[in-house]
Amino acid sequence: MIVRHSVDLVEGPLPNPNLRGKQLVAPEDGMNHTAYDVFLQPGESVCLTSPPSPLLNHVYYCVSGRATGTASNGQVYEFAADVVVAFSSSISCTVKVTSDEKLRLFCIYCDDVEPTVDRAVARALSEIVGTDRDIDWGRGHSRRFLKKSDGFPISVHNTYGEAGASNALCYKHHVESAYYVKGRATYTWEEGAQKAETRIDATNGTVYSMNEHDAHHMVVHEDIQALCVFHPVLVGNENHDFSGGYSGFKPSE
Repeated sequence: MIVRHSVDLVEGPLPNPNLRGKQLVAPEDGMNHTAYDVFLQPGESVCLTSPPSPLLNHVYYCVSGRATGTASNGQVYEFAADVVVAFSSSISCTVKVTSDEKLRLFCIYCDDVEPTVDRAVARALSEIVGTDRDIDWGRGHSRRFLKKSDGFPISVHNTYGEAGASNALCYKHHVESAYYVKGRATYTWEEGAQKAETRIDATNGTVYSMNEHDAHHMVVHEDIQALCVFHPVLVGNENHDFSGGYSGFKPSE
């Protein structure tokens, strides 16, 4: 388990040299993706793109603020709270912040194994709630913005958990990073020997990376929202089985 509090991190460069932000998930973590917390100023315009080498899919979860993006595929994308926009390495997108507040982006990069194939997905939380991408796991919901059918190698979820939830989890076939941006929760692992509580404010959060398929216990003290990334990608209908021991997902089929 790797735990990072963004309040403790300093800004640095991203794979996209046009951006700077706080690195939440690093290449050496072994998560098959990297992730960053990035803020753009009101009125700022910047090009979202893959680095020239290696070629990477680039995915953006808008946490707050608004922006309009014009992409190289000719499409216009609206960035707003709880909207995910995902691009393959072949597509770039110039965004301009249109809100009076900063645009906060959770930026994710992962290998593009099919760089000659154009892929772009834009999906809002409001489009997912109540559909087959909205999985009720007992004490909350896992809203799956990206799943296997979308053509990316990772799943991106908005996970909501209710206060009072207390669950034992272990993903034997997947690695997961969970970036908590709202609420308060505690993780314990190594049979209780290790413990870390979230540290969240308006501009910071806590990421837990289960890089060793760590068996862990999650306790939710206040309703939480976490931005979760799974590798390998999930089919999308996986759910927890709390019948005994640690709950996890089976391999994608």
